[in-house]
Amino acid sequence: MAEFSASDAAFTGFRVVAERPWAVAIWAALQFVVSLGFNLFVAVSAGPAFAKLAELSLQPPAQDPTVALDLIRQVAPTYLVLMAGALVLNAVLYAAMNRAVLRPEESRFGYLRLAADELRQLGLFAIIAGLGLAAYLAFVVFAAVVIVVIGLLAGEGMALALGIAVLFPAVICGFLFFAVRLSLASPMTFATRRIDLRGAWAMTRGRFWPLLGAYFIAFALSAVVVVLTFAIAVAVVAVVGGGMTAVGATFGGDIGTVAQIVTPTRLAYLAISAIGQALIWPVTMTPPAAIYRILAPGSASRVFD
Repeated sequence: MAEFSASDAAFTGFRVVAERPWAVAIWAALQFVVSLGFNLFVAVSAGPAFAKLAELSLQPPAQDPTVALDLIRQVAPTYLVLMAGALVLNAVLYAAMNRAVLRPEESRFGYLRLAADELRQLGLFAIIAGLGLAAYLAFVVFAAVVIVVIGLLAGEGMALALGIAVLFPAVICGFLFFAVRLSLASPMTFATRRIDLRGAWAMTRGRFWPLLGAYFIAFALSAVVVVLTFAIAVAVVAVVGGGMTAVGATFGGDIGTVAQIVTPTRLAYLAISAIGQALIWPVTMTPPAAIYRILAPGSASRVFD
């Protein structure tokens, strides 16, 4: 039975970056355009409401909750559009990263497409999100019943302590378990051109810990990239803005208007962040595809030919 090396799989993203730096440039350009577009959309559609909601979150609870509810009602349509855009973007990106590993010859446009493969990824995400929501609601009902029973038998303090000490960690562990067990669904959907959650679940049976290890290493590597990107962004913003004062204004400033978004310091920050994000995508998204390529029946044993 074919197996994989957790460390080799975790470093797949860096190999993709090293072998195809031109693709990283395309991904960075996409991230910059998307980030700038999302920021401008927020400013134009509900900028003042977002700014007021941010201010309200930093203040003590308001006496009149209708103020916050009214602001939430104003920003809700914008949030829905942003969520839809983020889902489409993730479908495109996951398909691109799967393509970079499983079909490396299809390299035009930096492996980016908007076709059937991406639609299947979007459908997969919708199904997983629906299952996750159903599982969450079922757990909430179960937890509420357990807490009420314990509260009646042992008091509210004991019930609250149980919720913090047991139920919350149980949610985290459950999320990790199902995320790992279904982690090969994306590359499997891409490779087979059909959504098969049961097949992905079966392929990960008995491999939970090696998979978790590979993803943990990839996450740690991406954290290093995040820290380095942030440090570079701070330095660049300070240089462009003429000092550290510009750093605070850029990172903590409002984006309620277009004028606040298109400043040189914020554009510089978005550009550096886009480069960092273009490096993080392959680091975090390609390990499942590399593992699937090894484990799939009749597959080659190497990630790259």
